[in-house]
Amino acid sequence: MTYTPCIICSNTDVHLFDGYSELYRVTSDCKPWKRSGLLGICKNCGTVQKRNDQVWREEVGEIYKNYSIYHQGNGSEQVVFQNGSSLSRSRSLQIISKLKEYGFLSNIGKLLDIGCGNGGFLRSFQEIFPNWVNSGYEINEKYKEDVLNISNVVNFYSSDFSVIKEKY
Repeated sequence: MTYTPCIICSNTDVHLFDGYSELYRVTSDCKPWKRSGLLGICKNCGTVQKRNDQVWREEVGEIYKNYSIYHQGNGSEQVVFQNGSSLSRSRSLQIISKLKEYGFLSNIGKLLDIGCGNGGFLRSFQEIFPNWVNSGYEINEKYKEDVLNISNVVNFYSSDFSVIKEKY
């Protein structure tokens, strides 16, 4: 089944995964969520994506109305254990360390973290890439002050994406 254009390349050859709406789901703050939704893959660029329609936007609004970031860890990001040892680090720090290790990013740049929450990724990114200028975007301003208090975070955006004038 084909539906609205791809959110990345605008190709209309996006096919839905049969049966997705029957699967149990959890929200990004790890709470059980109702069965529903549409998930597809763009046959042109390979991007897996949810259908960005009115139903999806209403669900997102409902989720974020009572959103509790990392509530299972009292606001702290999940940890990843190192090579079967008892050493651990935050999930974002692990991902960003690999980006640096493989040389995927330069030492200077600009970052916009879309869905920055309370700034966990931005905090880790600043630790590994201290010369970058960072900004965060979140659907509401609940954690605005937390995010703006992170070193090298210069902007916090919320609500509509049209408020972002900077290029990243």
